[in-house]
Amino acid sequence: TPLFQQITQGDIPNPDDDLAADMYACTIDTLGEAGYAHYEISNWAKTEDGLLEWQTPRLASAHNLIYWRNRPYLGLGAGAFGTINAQRGTLGQRSVLAQRWANVKRPQNYITRVETGSGLGLARNEKTFETIDRETAMAEHMLLGLRLVREGVGAAEFESRFGMSLPERYAQAIAFGFKHGLTEWVETPAASRLRLTKQGRFLANQVMLQFME
Repeated sequence: TPLFQQITQGDIPNPDDDLAADMYACTIDTLGEAGYAHYEISNWAKTEDGLLEWQTPRLASAHNLIYWRNRPYLGLGAGAFGTINAQRGTLGQRSVLAQRWANVKRPQNYITRVETGSGLGLARNEKTFETIDRETAMAEHMLLGLRLVREGVGAAEFESRFGMSLPERYAQAIAFGFKHGLTEWVETPAASRLRLTKQGRFLANQVMLQFME
């Protein structure tokens, strides 16, 4: 990114980690006092009466929640990404097929493909098309879901989608988070959910890295 290049070239200093943490803590406290619920690592929304401590507020970004909950979305426009997650059940066992792609980047190429083709599929850049294997799909599900600091990742949803128990599949990663006070289980009427603690929000990358190993 331009910021990385500017730091590498010495044009601007690398942000100080402690200062960034202090500013983040100030943001959490200030917005909380103003009535905004911290529902995603870098997002807040106005809270409402009766909102339970594990629930995402109604005014949260409906668009971005699709990504963080790892649901399929359609990429429309030049350079847009899309993904399809398909579940198939066979004799009680489920496998997940996930596919992801990006459309061609140049607007004129995108327009030409759409106008001369028979569907949006022709607007895709074939070189970007990828099939996400099961292990990667599970890891991405955790990385995205843990960004939702109130609701986290539901154990029942994980098992339904991947056919594996979340506590068993990621026992070591969960133990790491608990040992350092970075993650916690929260009980809801539907099922248990794994989420970051307030301290864990400051060290989210360290937590999420455990689910990639």
